[in-house]
Amino acid sequence: MLEDTPDDLVHDLFSQTFWEGHPLGRSIIGTTETVGNISRESLLAFMHERYCGSNIIVCAAGDLEHGHIVESISEAFQRVAAGSRPPLCSLPEYRHRIRTVDKNLEQVHLCLGTRALPQNHPNRFESYLLNAILGGSMSSRLFQKIREEQGLAYSIYSYLNCHSDAGALVLYAGTSPEDAPHVTGIMLKELNRFKTEPICDDEMHFAREQLKGQLLLSLESTDNRMTRLAKNEIYLGRNPAINEVLAGFDRVSAADIQKLAEFILRDDYLTLQVMGRMNAGDFPAVDLTLG
Repeated sequence: MLEDTPDDLVHDLFSQTFWEGHPLGRSIIGTTETVGNISRESLLAFMHERYCGSNIIVCAAGDLEHGHIVESISEAFQRVAAGSRPPLCSLPEYRHRIRTVDKNLEQVHLCLGTRALPQNHPNRFESYLLNAILGGSMSSRLFQKIREEQGLAYSIYSYLNCHSDAGALVLYAGTSPEDAPHVTGIMLKELNRFKTEPICDDEMHFAREQLKGQLLLSLESTDNRMTRLAKNEIYLGRNPAINEVLAGFDRVSAADIQKLAEFILRDDYLTLQVMGRMNAGDFPAVDLTLG
């Protein structure tokens, strides 16, 4: 079904291109070959190797009593072997490349990405704000410039795909084949603006309050609270208080974001994945540089 949803498939293809040669580039759902070769024995071996005490985190949120939860979990998991964590992978290499997939589609779907920070990086708040200003809402630069002002795309946004030791900042657009090079050029210019132009106070304030508001609203969901506990434990090894997170956003200045942009927005890191009625020969017009 993924093959029939091009606006989802292009993100899978981008990951394979961006993280090529690294486990992060492998499709989460696998391939026909890998799924077809799974046997009962290999599945059980994987379960015993990875689903062990050293890899399991149990989080709970809601109307509960901590001591009772601990007692119940301890009893349920007492037979689970401690095991050991798998060895860490080497860090991925970031490379400059354009890759196209010719597919008979009405639109061209494209992802432009660059290096980003890992989940636990001390400058992660700067990256959250940069992404919010770039393409994180209907008030973002990409949405206003590409959709509202020029009408070049209906779906246009950016997002962070961050892991424990690596990350990617990804820009997505669905546009017409004839407009794809122009849209890509605008994306590159908007990325370069973070390096060359200080962010104005109004933009900083709006993005900061938007992210803080999203965080506070997410606390109304028990599922989100539980997920937040798990992610904090996995990536940070602790559960920072909400006020600490809000203060993290407040500490970020426009100069901090510009400094981060100079670190992550480099030509050497840029990857462009295109899918649609295009091929490699159709894209020499795109100069994949930030200027």
